[in-house]
Amino acid sequence: MTPPGDMATARPAARPVAADAIRDRRARKREARARGTVLRAAHIVRHLTETLVDRPLSVANTPVVVDSFRSLVRLNRAVAAQAPALDAAHRAEARRLCALLDRVLADPTPRTIDGVGRFVRDEMSLYTAVFHPPVPSAPLPPDPLRGHSFTHLVAMIGPGIGIGDEIKLAGFLRTLARGLGLAPGRVELFSFCPWIWRTLAPDAAVHGLTDAPLAAFERIDSFGPEARPLTLFGCFMRQETLRCLAATRPERDGMLVAVASGEVRLRLRGSVGDRVAQALDDGAPNFSRALLGLGRHLFPGLAPVRAPAEPLTARDHRAFHVVLNPFTSKHSTLSPADWARFLVSVRRAVPAARPVRCRIVPGLTPSCRDYAGEIRALAAHHHAGAGLTAALLDEGEAPITQETALAAVHAALADTDLLLTIDTYTAHLAAHARAVTVALCLNRNVRFWDPAPHTLWFDTTVDRGAVETAVRAVASLAARDPRDGSPFAAFAAPAAALCRLGLPGLAPGDGADVPTPDQARAWRQEADAAWAALPAAVSRALAALDADYAWPALRRAIAGPRAHDRAVAVQRAAASVFLRLALLAGAERPTRGVWP
Repeated sequence: MTPPGDMATARPAARPVAADAIRDRRARKREARARGTVLRAAHIVRHLTETLVDRPLSVANTPVVVDSFRSLVRLNRAVAAQAPALDAAHRAEARRLCALLDRVLADPTPRTIDGVGRFVRDEMSLYTAVFHPPVPSAPLPPDPLRGHSFTHLVAMIGPGIGIGDEIKLAGFLRTLARGLGLAPGRVELFSFCPWIWRTLAPDAAVHGLTDAPLAAFERIDSFGPEARPLTLFGCFMRQETLRCLAATRPERDGMLVAVASGEVRLRLRGSVGDRVAQALDDGAPNFSRALLGLGRHLFPGLAPVRAPAEPLTARDHRAFHVVLNPFTSKHSTLSPADWARFLVSVRRAVPAARPVRCRIVPGLTPSCRDYAGEIRALAAHHHAGAGLTAALLDEGEAPITQETALAAVHAALADTDLLLTIDTYTAHLAAHARAVTVALCLNRNVRFWDPAPHTLWFDTTVDRGAVETAVRAVASLAARDPRDGSPFAAFAAPAAALCRLGLPGLAPGDGADVPTPDQARAWRQEADAAWAALPAAVSRALAALDADYAWPALRRAIAGPRAHDRAVAVQRAAASVFLRLALLAGAERPTRGVWP
């Protein structure tokens, strides 16, 4: 038996040991949380700064640049707040990152901005220890989520993804939510452009990241052990944000979808490395089609949501309504006079009995508004009193802002016969409204072109006369029944025959279908007839615009003996202006429309 005196002296000695252990455990937890926060913040800082340096910028997206700096301010504060809890080496790195960010915010030159990204990527050991080692990867089998049950879908979109490419992700997100069987209330979207999702996913919980760039990660941290959320990271190029999740919350399930590489990476809890699926076809690569293919890979049994075959043209009004958007983040060589000429081409193609009423997107800066106003004035000068009127989209209303612009354009497209736009977010948004669209591209990059069947992409680097001829052709077909005395009366019958056979590759899910040789020969016969029936000036314009995707270049391969060649030719034909014109000319007309 221990003497009472010995017991009395033993107890005080035990208390400091227990208290020290508790303090050490708490300190380790604080340091782990601090490392996680700084790692996540550094990753976002890296991709924000790389975007500011690498992405083409213009006056049209000045608000996006301003927002990026607002996010950098918040991230700087978050790193500074966590630095004291880090060990000495990592604390010094965090404070250096803050000093570099202070320099950027005081002197935002390309050199200072690039210096921050390089420091994080190449020198910051807390970051490089996670992001430099190779990650084991293996092919992702079809239907990989079968047998797994998730309670929530939390999506973080960006940074570093353009608005148009973010819009491309809308269909993939809908497929993912449907495939997981999640109600809209169980889907949470975090984006640096939240107004996109408030318009395209109004039933989901949408949160902005500009002023709270770590909010998506904080939401992931907030789930209790009873929940099993799937975290989706959406980006343009592969940003490997899954590494942040695996390093800080290894018990969570994560997925990454990269638009430009056409790939999905899945890392389920308890697994080592990523499972990877890619769907970008080398023969006719297209980002939107790759996303459709990835959705089919994840959920092979999920029926695709198909849009109706016909465009929503010939509205219940006599006027022909046009929305025009000339603004892009890239440097555009198109002047206000060029846009006015395109608008005049539309006026000349539309029957004289139908007045053309154009609403011009005014942009988000005073210089953009002046540019839009010049287009309006030039259009009025060319066609004063001759059935063409133009106004700014927000004329007579409160000026549109960054937060309201997308919703305003989306609402306008619901009652528009033709969208005339530069290759930017409006061209991708139009696919959701099914508006007939002419997208004028600053270069030929078919990877970006949305495969929506009523969007026609014109490369403006070819002869400008060919572009104007094609604009007139689209306007003519969108404005009238081609069988009713139009220049396309002879084109209508073979185009309708093509539509009855089915236009390959123009509906979600069709990208995987390869026609048999007999099907391809029948299709080629009708396509040959349709091509021959085009007005000569139009066929010459299409040959220039479609280049290697033009019908004369594809007709042999599309009915050839090799299945791969037929598949590539089908995908290229699906991206051609020729096939889109055939759909406009030959599809059934909407029953609610009134043709003059």
